[in-house]
Order: sequence, then C-alpha cells, then structure tokens
Amino acid sequence: SVRDLVYNCDQIEKSTGKPFWTGTKRRPTEARWDPRDPPAEALEYLYATANCFAFTWKLAYVRNRARFAHLVVSLELQVPEWIPPSESKVDTEEDEGDKADPAAIEALKGELYGADTAQLQAMEAHDFEKDDDTNFHIDFLTIGTNLRAANYDIKASERSHVKVTAGRIIPALATTTAMICGLVDLEFMKLVLGLHKGEGPLDKFFNANINLATGLQAMNVFRPEPAIMRKTMLQPLKEFSTWDKVEIKGEIPLQALVEKLQKEYGADVVRLFPAGDDKISVFDKIDVEKLNWKIELSAGKVVIQPEAVYSAWPQLRTAAQMLGRLPDGPAKKNFEAQITAAANSLQRVKDTFKGRFEGPASQAYIAAARPSDEHKEKQDYFDRVQLKRKYVALQAHVNNKSGEDAELPVIRYSFKQ
Repeated sequence: SVRDLVYNCDQIEKSTGKPFWTGTKRRPTEARWDPRDPPAEALEYLYATANCFAFTWKLAYVRNRARFAHLVVSLELQVPEWIPPSESKVDTEEDEGDKADPAAIEALKGELYGADTAQLQAMEAHDFEKDDDTNFHIDFLTIGTNLRAANYDIKASERSHVKVTAGRIIPALATTTAMICGLVDLEFMKLVLGLHKGEGPLDKFFNANINLATGLQAMNVFRPEPAIMRKTMLQPLKEFSTWDKVEIKGEIPLQALVEKLQKEYGADVVRLFPAGDDKISVFDKIDVEKLNWKIELSAGKVVIQPEAVYSAWPQLRTAAQMLGRLPDGPAKKNFEAQITAAANSLQRVKDTFKGRFEGPASQAYIAAARPSDEHKEKQDYFDRVQLKRKYVALQAHVNNKSGEDAELPVIRYSFKQ
C-alpha cells in the first residue's frame, strides 16, 4: 500500500541519514476515501472493477451509476486500520534476496490444498476487447491508470489515449509470446528425441533473441553457451555443472548414505541439509563426535571428555571445579544436580541422533525438515507433499582429504520407486 511504501522509505531515510524523496523518487499521496460521500475517482474504480467481476461470475451488470453509488454507500465500506510494518530492518533497492515471505507462501499453499473444489463456482474468462465500450475493460484501465497517476501528481490520461495505448500493447504481447512459446517448444522436442544425449549436444540446440522493432532482422539465432563448470576439489569428480546430480536410488540408512558419499568421492561429509536451506541439518558430523562424549558422575568424582563438551554445557566447568572443593551439603548437591542434568541431556542427544543415523535417510530428512506443531498449516502441506514425493534433494558440506572445503552437486536421493 501507499502507506507502507511511505513508511518504509521514511525509515530508510532515518536509518541512512540521507534524503530519500529526491530526484525521480516522488513521495506518493494516498487516495482519499469517504464511505458516506465516495470520491468520484474511487467510485469509478469500484464501478469498473465490480462490473468486470460480475462478468466472470456470470452476474448481471449494474450499469445505472446512481444505483451503483447508492449500493456502495449502503455497504459503508471502510479502509482497514493501518498498522505500521515491523520495526525490523527495511529492505532497500540494493538488498538482495527473495522479497516474498516463505511462511506466507506456505500458508497460502496450505489453504489452496485444503480448499473443497466441489464447492467452487465456475467462472467465465473475460477476454480483453478494447473496441467494445460496454465491457468496462477500457474504463478499468483508464481509472486504474489515473488513480496511480494521482498518487504521484502525474497528469491524468484521457480514455481515448488509454484505448489507443492498450490497442498497441496487447497485439505486441500476443505476437512475441506466441513466437517465444514456439521456439521453446522446438527445443523441448529435441529433448524428447534425446538429442541432448548424443555427441556434441550443444550443436543441436539454439538460443534466440527476438526484436520485432527491427523488421526483417527481428530474430538472431545462436548456439547456447556451455554450462558453467564448478571445481569440486575432489579427485573422483573434478568438476560439475548445475545440470549434474549425484543419483542415489533406493532407501538406505542415513549412516549408509554418508558412508557412500565419503567412499565414492573421497570426501569427509561435514553436513547434509535440504537443497537450498542450510539452516536445517539432516546430518551433522558433530553429532557423530558427540557419541563419544562423556559426562559421568560417580562417588563424588566427575569425568567430562573431551574439552568440546564445555562448549555445549559451559556451566559444567564451574560445577566440576566446585565439586572437589565443597564439603557434603546443599551447595555440593546443587552442582551434582547440574552435572546429572547435563549427563541426561547428553544421553538424550545421543539416543535421538543414533536412532536417526541408523534409520532410513528419508525419515531423517522428514524429522529435520518437517515444520513444528506450532505451524499446523505448513505442517499439513509438508505432509501432503511428502506423501507423494519419491525423492528429496540434498546438499552436502564436504572437505577433501587435505581438509579443504570441497563441493558436490545436488544429491537426488530417490527413496521410492
């Protein structure tokens, strides 16, 4: 919304200390709304939009403007209460990354998958036609254009001008799209014929640039660039492209999967995680090392090995030191309780990891990647997808024999036939 845009850009201005609304960056003005006396431009937008939707839902048009205005006023439409966005960092144009909220996308997917399609009403396509002045198409384009222009104090466009402009754009889009789809389909046919598997596959495929404005020389055809090769730093597989995959077929334990990668590629597997999401760990080498960790308390003596244990439970260092200094009593029992609690916690970590490590790799993936019970919609969506899924894509963080960072292609782990 305009309010969000202004708020976010004002925050950028405050955080950077530099003026934001300068040069070509014009501060927008929010459109006015009064439910008792709707502004003419807002009423026109509702009139055109509602009648366009009426066609798609097979309802009768409301062409009488006075009647339509009465209906709008009777609905007492209110602008939703505006709440400032969160106080977290405001993204700027220079920020990289996906702007969509993954959680919102997953929630939307869950809603769509959960919808009862039997209850949906059939819609009718409203094909664009600029020369039919009764279908509200040009009316919608004109008022939409002018509302946006008003936000930025730009001169409004006449309906006739919008009609001519739309008449030029639609044929250009349709022509170019048809050409592109045809060219893409030709290349797909080559894939179906298996030409990519033969000798010199790049010589059998084409890339193309299309520029309809240049007339006879509108289309340039050339060979595609070879795939970019990445160095693995591993001897068995020295390089790979984004098209290459490590194929592993058949369900095997997670431990066997890790050992297979290490044996075939001479790599030390440090972590396994879902492709594209290194925040989730399906396997972590540190968990294997934890199987040999010790936290033991017997007859007032404590054994804690190795030193890395203290990184997970830093309070144990003080507890171990104080245990040998304090006489029997409440204080000593308190430190003993801390050590016992840490030992129980370590045992739970070992048991959980061992069960996952020795069990099917697909179940280890599910245990790591499945959303928690707090996100029920995302969890339901994950379960529905996983039920039909035959493989999962994994990535590995590996080291070579010299201890240097190495790289493997994406792992396609097919656990179902």
